[in-house]
Amino acid sequence: MRRLYLSQLLFLLPALASAQTTVTTPLAIVPTAEPAVSTYTYNSGCDTAISVEWLYTPALAIGFGNLCGNLNLWATTGECGDSPNTSIGDLTFDSASNVPGVQVQLLKSQSFTVTPSALPSFTVTALPDGGMTSANTCGAQGVTVTNKICGSIQTSLTACGFSTSTTYQHATPLVMTYDTQPPSAPVIGDASPQDSAASISFTATSDAASVTALYRVTGTTDFTGSTDPVTSTVGTVTIPNLINGTSYDVELTASDAAGNVSTPSAIKSVIPVHTVGFFGTARANGSTEQGGCSATGSLLPLAGLALALALIRKSRR
Repeated sequence: MRRLYLSQLLFLLPALASAQTTVTTPLAIVPTAEPAVSTYTYNSGCDTAISVEWLYTPALAIGFGNLCGNLNLWATTGECGDSPNTSIGDLTFDSASNVPGVQVQLLKSQSFTVTPSALPSFTVTALPDGGMTSANTCGAQGVTVTNKICGSIQTSLTACGFSTSTTYQHATPLVMTYDTQPPSAPVIGDASPQDSAASISFTATSDAASVTALYRVTGTTDFTGSTDPVTSTVGTVTIPNLINGTSYDVELTASDAAGNVSTPSAIKSVIPVHTVGFFGTARANGSTEQGGCSATGSLLPLAGLALALALIRKSRR
């Protein structure tokens, strides 16, 4: 068995650490609590600061050259580009920006905070004539607003200060979506009875993250029962522990990634039935078949075959 030397183990440690994230570019902006994602969806907490961080992965920076300029971080409503454009309302993060390239290589990561209500989509928007006006309000209902948290740093394939061309290394942005627009109601296909259960097929819109079934005994007022969410836009949800012979009303709701819940679907009714199996159904229809093997159906032919073989052996003696 080959030994794993200390130098080899030290070489593997950064790879093991980076395997916990899905970062595929040298520079990325991610939520501090979920460094493996590049999107953040929310529908509340407009004035609550969210901790995010920039990540620099040297192993992914081979061929990009030296980090020469300062790391700049900003928020925009459009595409990130090379640097912030304050003329259209981009928000710069002064407390976290202007980090020298040498510190980026040394620190590898650093956190800063983003307050949703201060993002460009909630403060200003550019007008065709070049002016700006107030935009959406964080806290408004029935809207979907997206901002990107961007980052970039100047690089050079030669020593810093000796290159005549300037290039930028762009961060994978963090896409922050404020979403208070609920998905449309799911559509129930079939409500199929089962033994002490019901199977409900459905179709939901693409912005639905999950579908939940609500149910009640037909004739009652409130939907008191519910199922675990099904994370699919097309599929079936099973309602267990029902009483056979009792009629139930079923409706479905859909939830999106931000937690917004749709209006309920149209109601369908279903009555669970006791299942007696194939032979139980056959007997109910007049069949006398019991299933399995009978003596006359299987043992006698075998006995006859054994007798025939014995006679053949005897005649050959």
